[in-house]
Amino acid sequence: MTTMSGPRAQIGSTALSGAVIAVCLSVAMIITASVLSIIRAQHQAHNASDLAAISAASEAMESLDDTHCCAAARAIAQSNGAQLQRCEIVRAASEVAVEVEVTVAMGWKIPGVLEDITSTSYAGNQ
Repeated sequence: MTTMSGPRAQIGSTALSGAVIAVCLSVAMIITASVLSIIRAQHQAHNASDLAAISAASEAMESLDDTHCCAAARAIAQSNGAQLQRCEIVRAASEVAVEVEVTVAMGWKIPGVLEDITSTSYAGNQ
């Protein structure tokens, strides 16, 4: 039985090392892209909920129709890529408080892992 020695024996180990490095880099890129996608969705949800709450509060100051106020919040949320989950308007004396909750869907779905980002915002004239 003959065994290889010298430079020819190391050719296979170099290819294997290269393949391992390529796989590690690919996994690192996928993890980085996933984390950046989550951060983007969090910012998008936060911005959408803030704008929807301000819009609903502004409408509530001018109108007594709560459905009209929540419709304004829904339109703003949708224009920012979010879905309005809840809109609650509390009126007390001359004050108005609005709470909205929006959800932004992630671009990819992995069962059992974070799929949607939810954000809640409050606005009013207090």
